[in-house]
Amino acid sequence: MDIINYVKENGLKLGFVTSTTTNNINAVFFVLKNFIQKDDFDFIGNHNLIDKPKPNAEIYYKALNALSLDSSECIAIEDTEESVKSSLDAKIKCIGFPGNFHLHDSFVKCEMKIIKLDLSIFK
Repeated sequence: MDIINYVKENGLKLGFVTSTTTNNINAVFFVLKNFIQKDDFDFIGNHNLIDKPKPNAEIYYKALNALSLDSSECIAIEDTEESVKSSLDAKIKCIGFPGNFHLHDSFVKCEMKIIKLDLSIFK
């Protein structure tokens, strides 16, 4: 979880912007409790906070407002091209990090596409 440590050590802000349910968010934090905590994030938001879910950019605008940030100060990491669209529509650059169901999607509008995760961190 080097990126989270970097963010915390350098006084940066970290948001968790998702379209999943609150139960799934809680499950993610439960499974990864030895690596990340909700306290690591300055903003956690999902479809419950907005009227128009991804691929609409509304959740990103909500996060930008809550974090008092301009889109040019941010980068998003998204796992589907549909979600990439939401970040780009909010004028936030994006890194594609596809899950297994989206490995072969192009993510051409992203700054880069990362397709391999070093799972040794979970040992």
